[in-house]
Amino acid sequence: MFRQLLDFGIFLSRHVLLVYTCLFLLWVLLDTFVSLDKPIRNISKSCGRWVIFFPAVCVLTVFFGIGIWYFHLDGYAGEVEPMISSVSWLLNNGEPLYHSIDSHTRYSVLYGPSVYLTNGLFLKLFGANLAATKLASFLAAVLSLGFLYGALAKRKIDSIAALGVVLAILYFWNQGFSIYLVRPDAFLVFSVSFSILVYRRARRWLAVVALGCAMGFAINLKIHSFLYFLPLLVLFHKKHGKKALEKCLLVAAISVLAPFLLHPQISLFNYSKWLFSALGHGLITETIQSTFGYGISLTLPLLTVSLLAPQRKNWFLSNITLTISLLVSFLGTLVLSAKPGAGMVHLLPLVPLFVFLAGTRARKLNHLHWTDCRTNEFQLFLGRTALTVLFVSLFVGGGVHAYRSSMLINWQNRQSFAVSQDILKIMSDFKGLSISMACGGENQFFHNTYVRPLLVFADHPLLIDPIAVMDCHKAGMELSKNTSLAIAQGAVSIWLVPRNQKPFQKQNWYAPHEEIFPEDFILCFHKNYSNRFQSEFFDLYFWNGLAREKVPSPELARLN
Repeated sequence: MFRQLLDFGIFLSRHVLLVYTCLFLLWVLLDTFVSLDKPIRNISKSCGRWVIFFPAVCVLTVFFGIGIWYFHLDGYAGEVEPMISSVSWLLNNGEPLYHSIDSHTRYSVLYGPSVYLTNGLFLKLFGANLAATKLASFLAAVLSLGFLYGALAKRKIDSIAALGVVLAILYFWNQGFSIYLVRPDAFLVFSVSFSILVYRRARRWLAVVALGCAMGFAINLKIHSFLYFLPLLVLFHKKHGKKALEKCLLVAAISVLAPFLLHPQISLFNYSKWLFSALGHGLITETIQSTFGYGISLTLPLLTVSLLAPQRKNWFLSNITLTISLLVSFLGTLVLSAKPGAGMVHLLPLVPLFVFLAGTRARKLNHLHWTDCRTNEFQLFLGRTALTVLFVSLFVGGGVHAYRSSMLINWQNRQSFAVSQDILKIMSDFKGLSISMACGGENQFFHNTYVRPLLVFADHPLLIDPIAVMDCHKAGMELSKNTSLAIAQGAVSIWLVPRNQKPFQKQNWYAPHEEIFPEDFILCFHKNYSNRFQSEFFDLYFWNGLAREKVPSPELARLN
C-alpha cells in the first residue's frame, strides 16, 4: 500500500503545475456544493497565527533535520562536491585554482573563485574533513531563511514572514537536494537573501557596500549571477537614488576583481579561458519542460497577491521598470538553465526574490482574510483558493522530493564509511607513496570514488578530476599530452581504481555519452602501471618505475 501511495506521490511531485490546476478546479467545483472557503474566512487572527506557525515550525524542523543528517553523513550526494572540496583544499595549499588548458593537471571548471575560497575557509577553521565542506552550504541555506524572515517581518513573530519561509523551503525541496550540497547554489541563495535584507533594513551607506559585496561574491560563484540582482538593483535605485546605485556597482566590480588581484593562485586569464571553453557546451531541450514548469510556479504567489492587493492601477504596469527587470532575470535564467548539467538548480536564487515580492504585496491585504473594499468577494475567493492550493501542491511535491532524495542518498552512501576506512588504511599501508583516485565503472562503483577528497586532504596529488574531464570533453577539449607524460613519468605512485573495473572507463553524463578518456591515454596508463594489490573496494595500480622494495610482494598482492 505504501509503495502505491509513494508512486502516486512521485507522479504528483513531477507535475506540480498539473496538480495545482486540477486542485484549483476541483476546489472551485466543490465549493458550489460545500463552502470550502468559509473556514478560512472565519479564522480569527489569534487562531490564524497558530494555523500558520505550527506547520511552519514542522517544515522548518524537517529542513534542519535533513541538513544535520546530511552534515553527519560519511559521503557526498552529488558528483560535483568531491571536486569542489578537493580543489578548495588545493587552493589553500598553494596550488593554482585555474590551471592552464595545456597543463598536465585537469581539475579546473568554470565555477568562480568564491565557492572555493568559502569552502577553503571552512576547511581551515574546522579541519580537513568532509563535514567541514558541508557545513558551509548548510549554514548558507539556514541563514538565507533567516534573512528572508528578517526582510519580510514587521514584528518578531510575523505570520506573513513565516509563510514566506515555508514557501521558500517548499520551493527548495521541489527542485531537489541542491540547497544542501557543496555547490555554489546555497551560496547564491544566501547572497540574494542577504541583499534583500540589506535593501530592506540597512542604511544607505551600509546598503551600498553590503549589496555591492554580495553581488560581487555571487558573480564570482557563477558568472551569470548578475541576472538575479537586476530586480534588486531597480528597487535599490528607487529607494536610494542614482549615485548610490553607481557606487554600489563600483563596489560590486571591485569585489569581482579582488580575488584575481589579491590571490596569487587565482588567474583571471586562465579563468577566462575556462569560461570561454564552456561556450562549446551548447543548450539542450530535455530540461525545458521541468524548468519552465518550476519557473511558472515561482511566479504564482506574486501574480495572485498582486491581483488581489488594493491598488487602482495594475501593480506590474505601475512598476514597469521592476517588471521588465523581473522578466529579463526570469527569462535569462530559464535560457541558461538549458545548458547541459544545469536545469532547475539555476532557478533556486530566484526563490527568495519572488517570495519577498509576494510577501511585501501581501502586506496590502488584511491578515489571513485577504479582504479589501476594492476587491469583490469572488476575486477574494479565487485568491484564497489559489494560494491555499499552491501551498498544498508545493507541500506534496516538496515532501515527496525531500523524502525520495534522502532515501536515495542514504542508499548510495551505505558503503561510504567502509570505503573511507579502506582509503585511510591504504594511505597508512603505503606511506611515502603518492596516491590518487581513478574512476572506473558506473553507478555505485563511481559513487565509491566520491570520498576521494580524503586523499587530497592528506596532501596526495590531484592530477585528474573526472568532472573537469567531462566538461572539457563536452566542449571538445581532450586531455593534454602533458597529462599522458605525467602518467608515464609516475607523477602518481598508486592509482586507486574501483575493484574489478577497467581504469579510466567512464561515460560522459552529457549526451551523446561518449567515453571521456581517449584510448591513447588509457594505453599509456596500462603501459606504465600494473595492478599489484587489491583492497576491499579498490584495485591498486602501481607505477612500474617504482623501486622494488616499495611494491607489495606477491604473497601480499591480493586481499580476498
